[in-house]
Amino acid sequence: MKNFTILITLFISWKLSYSQTTNLELALDGKKAAYYIALENKLGSEEYKDNSTYYSGNNTAQPRIFMRKQQDIPNLLVYYTFLKTDSTVSEILYEWDVSNFDKKDNNQQTLEFEKKLIDQYNLLTKLISSKYGEADTNGSLNDLSLINSRIGLRRTDIWKPDNRFQVRSYVTISNFYNQSAFTTLNPTHRIRIYVELTKN
Repeated sequence: MKNFTILITLFISWKLSYSQTTNLELALDGKKAAYYIALENKLGSEEYKDNSTYYSGNNTAQPRIFMRKQQDIPNLLVYYTFLKTDSTVSEILYEWDVSNFDKKDNNQQTLEFEKKLIDQYNLLTKLISSKYGEADTNGSLNDLSLINSRIGLRRTDIWKPDNRFQVRSYVTISNFYNQSAFTTLNPTHRIRIYVELTKN
């Protein structure tokens, strides 16, 4: 019975991890905003409102933003940027960021939480690499002692499937906090994945 319980627990953990890395649209192939809005509605996402103004060009509308609930990591915000003329989506941003929901200064997190964020990033990059091959990688997430330093843990990965678009991901994990008379440097716990047109 004990072994059965362990298997069930492992299966649930795997299922949660898998569900949090699937349903990512990793290409820009001319789909309209309506397609992605329908997808988010099907997934049970909530439309997310903020007071920010985003600028990506004169022909670009303000993005539609949706929130997907997550387990043990920040909820996922998905930004769909589209053209005013025909509503073709020109950029997708997936963002897991503590500061989206915790606005206070010095929002340090536990090492256990940071490890889960690292695991999430590794799962995401593995998923993208399974589709597009190995990424051009810069940085490393191996030295956990850097989490409490000014440098923090940082890594960037870029995939270029063709000359039309690219997938660019990065993660920043830092518990470093410093406040002076002029500036405040807050901890950062963030993963972003951009699906964007290639800049010629």
